[in-house]
Amino acid sequence: MPWFRVDPRSAIGAWFLRFCGAVARSAIRLIGGTCRYQVIAGGETLQKLLQNPGPVLLVIWHDRAICSACYFSGPFIRDRLDLALMISQSQDGEIVSHIVRPWTRVRSARGSATRGGREALRIMHRIMAKEKIPGLLAPDGPHGPRRKFKLGAAVLAQMANAPVVPVALAPERSFRLGSWDRLIMPIPFSRVAVAFGQPTPVPRGLSGEELESVRARLETELNRTTSLTEIAALPNRPHPVPAAG
Repeated sequence: MPWFRVDPRSAIGAWFLRFCGAVARSAIRLIGGTCRYQVIAGGETLQKLLQNPGPVLLVIWHDRAICSACYFSGPFIRDRLDLALMISQSQDGEIVSHIVRPWTRVRSARGSATRGGREALRIMHRIMAKEKIPGLLAPDGPHGPRRKFKLGAAVLAQMANAPVVPVALAPERSFRLGSWDRLIMPIPFSRVAVAFGQPTPVPRGLSGEELESVRARLETELNRTTSLTEIAALPNRPHPVPAAG
């Protein structure tokens, strides 16, 4: 949650949010341009994504949002992949919308589980299913609970007939903010481990109990993929053993 509030409908508020977005975009470009990325798992998934994207839903934990922005806005990915982002209607989301606005290959749908979610799901579904553009979202956003995979992400994948691909990043040097998600801020010139998990389909016609089972499996797979990157980036720190997918 931000420590300040501005009215985006006012001239000063709109200017301030644009300014924050521009500063954040410059910081992401600086950090992302100096970090060294190593794909430690799922390289074939990445290559397939770049060569023939199709409808697919990429999911990250919210604490990796800055790491993901640095990686996906880099020239290796940015110039080869269109993305659809779900961005909340909160003040944080307003800043994010200004960050991505100049990125011509990024489409956005404004909404979240707490506000405007139904309309955002409809827009994401249209972009993914009809335009064959991959989606990217944080299933525990915008306000948590931390690392809780919400059902809406699974429903979106089901609607768009898109497999869910967990994505994780872990920098070897970083610090965490005091936000609800303990947002990770990578330090420039860090090595960043990147992993793409196993694509998981979400079939249509599932019962509520079956859909919940898929949601739990997606949560486990995203945690497992995240653990792989943390072990690779921080080998000298103790880590829980990742569960099998």
